[in-house]
Amino acid sequence: CGVKDLCVEGLVLFGFVLLFAGLNLFSFG
Repeated sequence: CGVKDLCVEGLVLFGFVLLFAGLNLFSFG
């Protein structure tokens, strides 16, 4: 990655999306 801040924000956002999806699957699955 060229821009560290952009990469960090991307990883954090990706992590939150995975966490949210995991919680939804755990709750409704």
